[in-house]
Amino acid sequence: MFLKSVFVLVAAVAACVAASPLEDNPNLRLLQRIYSECAAKEGGVAPCLKARAVAFLDKVSRMDSVPLAEGLAVVRAPGAAAAERQGKALTESELEGASDATLSDLVVQRMSSFFNGRTLQLQLPNVSQQDVQRSLEEGMLVTFLIIAHCTQHFQLKK
Repeated sequence: MFLKSVFVLVAAVAACVAASPLEDNPNLRLLQRIYSECAAKEGGVAPCLKARAVAFLDKVSRMDSVPLAEGLAVVRAPGAAAAERQGKALTESELEGASDATLSDLVVQRMSSFFNGRTLQLQLPNVSQQDVQRSLEEGMLVTFLIIAHCTQHFQLKK
């Protein structure tokens, strides 16, 4: 289940990042810059990215709400505050000498802690009765047009 959650999160981030070209997307530029900086380090790309992931997860774990998009956020679940805020957040410099296996364990532990203490919150937009009525009428019109088209199409084939 945990791996499915990670996959869904990665897929969602990838979809958001891929939605616009590189020059228009500051998130993609940031990811590219982080990768370039890690590629230039002597210790290798993977340990550098893992250290950055641990530091990032430590930072967001202390936030009550992590906005993903307008009206969509990952929020702290009730009762999760005390467990997540224990301990000091690690910085990249503190993680610099750690082994790859230690960094992998830290990433898994931080992700598990973050996901177990959060819920996904979707806030629907405010709509007026007139908006709902208009949407229903337009939806009925579209449905009628589709049915009329399908009926005409089937009559032509007979």
